[in-house]
Amino acid sequence: MTPASQSPIDEFTALQKEVSPQRRGIAFERFLLRLVRASGLHAELNAPISLPRQTDLVASYGTQSYLIEAKWEKNPVSVEVVDSVESRLRRTHPSVVGVIISMSGFSSSCIEEVVRKRGDRAIVLLDRNDIAAVVEDPIKLRWILRTKHQRLVRSANVWFHDAIELKGSPFWTGPQDDHSELVDVDGNPIPWFTNEAGGSSVIFGSPRISVEEVDKRGVAVVKLFPDLHDLNSLTQLLTDLHDSGRCEGYFRWVLSDRMKTWHGVGRASLPKALELVSKSDGFGVRLHCHGGTYTEFWALTADIYPDQYIEVCEVSFVMDELPLDLTRFHQITDAYGSWSESRVAWDYGVHFCWGSIEPQVKLDVAGYLVSKRQSQTGETERLIMGIVARNPFLRRAPFRKSSAFDPKWTELSHVLCQVAPWPKWAERSGAYFVHTWILASSGGATIAVLDGEFTPDN
Repeated sequence: MTPASQSPIDEFTALQKEVSPQRRGIAFERFLLRLVRASGLHAELNAPISLPRQTDLVASYGTQSYLIEAKWEKNPVSVEVVDSVESRLRRTHPSVVGVIISMSGFSSSCIEEVVRKRGDRAIVLLDRNDIAAVVEDPIKLRWILRTKHQRLVRSANVWFHDAIELKGSPFWTGPQDDHSELVDVDGNPIPWFTNEAGGSSVIFGSPRISVEEVDKRGVAVVKLFPDLHDLNSLTQLLTDLHDSGRCEGYFRWVLSDRMKTWHGVGRASLPKALELVSKSDGFGVRLHCHGGTYTEFWALTADIYPDQYIEVCEVSFVMDELPLDLTRFHQITDAYGSWSESRVAWDYGVHFCWGSIEPQVKLDVAGYLVSKRQSQTGETERLIMGIVARNPFLRRAPFRKSSAFDPKWTELSHVLCQVAPWPKWAERSGAYFVHTWILASSGGATIAVLDGEFTPDN
């Protein structure tokens, strides 16, 4: 099982069992990168912040930046590490705070040195208990860093988190697409499924927020216009969204030219699909991506030309409540574009509609969306999360007409429908029906949700 598909607690536990210091050190840096990004901070490995010296990790939240040194050694960290971090801090802006993470703790002289130097350059210390607390709830990292910094500077106090028992957190489950894939009817993996309908903006996903009475209570919408010019910057933006926890349940994408549309699941399958850009007819392709958490969802649209130039990119975040802290959105626009071109709005359901399909319609199965899960016995099993089906509404949509939604929906030959309950692969024989639909227009894309159910054979 790869680190991306492990739970954070399983990955943390596996790191503690690693006997090779070199392998553990490399894996620990990658683990911390995921952890820091899941905490909502922008982070990168080996950033050139203190050239010519190298730094393990650099993270930032808003205007506050952190230079992070990570150690997992046999003995507590000594004064020499503090001196090394301070030397690198002197090559950075005075506002940058140093952070030393040590899984083996700190010597008393190290703690005394941090207190003595606090008036010059602040260096905060995180031990095993601090990291365990963040593994349990990643959002705690911002509070831990802020609290440690304030106590150090204001009262010369080096504070450490109390020991906790790791029980498994609902706050960082990891993206579902890291262990989901599309397969044909025989179970063979397929990178995507296609539709002979060019220019479609339909993504088969899920709004992940309640759409009931949206027309009365409304939703908050944050629109961003990242200044992207090539595939490298687009790939980095999608990586940032994915790794920062902005699509903990799934990642869906659609790529379309004038003649055909490709639908995929998971960020891992997207790079291969983007190779189709260079083979397009000269007019380029349009990319739509979609992800979300249990409290919000986002959609991205970008026009990509054969020379990999990107002309237009829009990202919209939709949530139940207005965000009081806009820092994470500023981080995107600071890295990729101007905040003055972005905006926050309130939408009273103009871009949402939903309804029931009565009577429910039986689906003609053409493939499956499966997820690999570990059973109670420790074996890997495949569960069917959705169905790739021939479009039962070809030329006759069940939706009320709306100018907000892609009219090409009814031209698609195949659709992706979510199903419940989730049958095991070996028990997939039965009938699949669709009974509910939701459409949401956001970020230049139409997010279509088809909900269905599975009825096993008797």
